[in-house]
Amino acid sequence: MKESKARLWDEYRHYGSVIVDIYYDHFLSKNWSQYSNEPLKTFTNRQYAMLSVHAADFPAGARKTLKYMKDTDWLYNYQFLEGVDMALKGMSRRTTFDSGMEFAINELRQDYDLYKTEFISFFPLLESHIANFEVGN
Repeated sequence: MKESKARLWDEYRHYGSVIVDIYYDHFLSKNWSQYSNEPLKTFTNRQYAMLSVHAADFPAGARKTLKYMKDTDWLYNYQFLEGVDMALKGMSRRTTFDSGMEFAINELRQDYDLYKTEFISFFPLLESHIANFEVGN
């Protein structure tokens, strides 16, 4: 993940972390069946339902974002480059400062295999970390 963020630093500064997160969401959803037996659509619908149950506790802006996420099926569409592009453009519109994130799809397209390789290296470390995490602690 450090390599992915470092590659984006000159152009996007601290927004690089957000961009890498979205890139990695793409690789996870695109290759979902390698990581879960549950269909991606079932998983994303379950997440929307869980978030909706608690939506009244969210700030107004987060409720609006949740509605947009559900209406455009944001989580499911991360598997497509068009979905990543839409997410990056949406995030860019919501940043306080000029982030340039609306153009970050270009770096993903340009170095797609490199970001994919870095994700494949990173994700097992994340899974290992989560496996050692106890809920409630």
